[in-house]
Amino acid sequence: SGASYTGGRYFFLDRRDELVKRLPPGDLVQDYSDPPEVAPESLQEALRVFLLGCAVVDVHNLAENRSMMLQVAQATEPHQLDRSWVTGLIAAWPDLLGRMRSAHEVLSAWQSAYDELSRTVTELPPIDTLLDGVIEVCAELQVVEVNSTPSGEEVDWNRDRFWILIGGLKLDRGYTVEGLTVTYIPRPAPGSTDVLQQRARFFGYRGAFADFCRIYLPSTLEDEFVAYVKDEEALRATLTQWHGLPLREWKRQFFISQGIRHFARTSVIGRRTNRLKLE
Repeated sequence: SGASYTGGRYFFLDRRDELVKRLPPGDLVQDYSDPPEVAPESLQEALRVFLLGCAVVDVHNLAENRSMMLQVAQATEPHQLDRSWVTGLIAAWPDLLGRMRSAHEVLSAWQSAYDELSRTVTELPPIDTLLDGVIEVCAELQVVEVNSTPSGEEVDWNRDRFWILIGGLKLDRGYTVEGLTVTYIPRPAPGSTDVLQQRARFFGYRGAFADFCRIYLPSTLEDEFVAYVKDEEALRATLTQWHGLPLREWKRQFFISQGIRHFARTSVIGRRTNRLKLE
């Protein structure tokens, strides 16, 4: 796959403590018919980290895409709620930063996001420089819903540099997200490993800016990703041992954690399978 590829092992084994952030249970919206009035703090933190990363691109005047993805839910109503949260913050923060730069309550949250980013990114510009950049980024940033509703939009990556994509099912299925740095997934684990893998839009050739990447997700979903990566490593090990032998005779053994019911949808397997429980 190449040295610049960042996949499951990169995020969930090698750099899990640096790049993966667990969402507090209280930040997961349980009832979208009666949602909170303000965005969860973890979403606000993720958005600040993303904007500071975009500000680095802006300060250095780079012609590169940076994007944030919110995989909210399969239903489309939650997409509208999260879009309203995000657009409200994007509209309010530049004015707040411009007028109240010295206010402690304003700077403390941004300083926390700056400190988070500086854990992995070396030689960050000073925070005051980046906050000026954030104001510029917010004026250019595009927030779009990626779904099949009339409010859903297509993304023209050549038109603008900075994007926030909000969606669900459409973002699960092979959708390419250019310059993806911050992913926010307030969703439970899916029922099969193939859907779990398809949900990982943050896999890809992101080595050039991987230090800016963060993945926010519930602990149960994080645990399933870790288990999936370990299971995939075991599958590859058996394939390596079969090197030079006929693949037709290779016995395919898939290990899946107890939290996931199937390793793939039955409609795409095409073979008879046996399931064994290992203690």
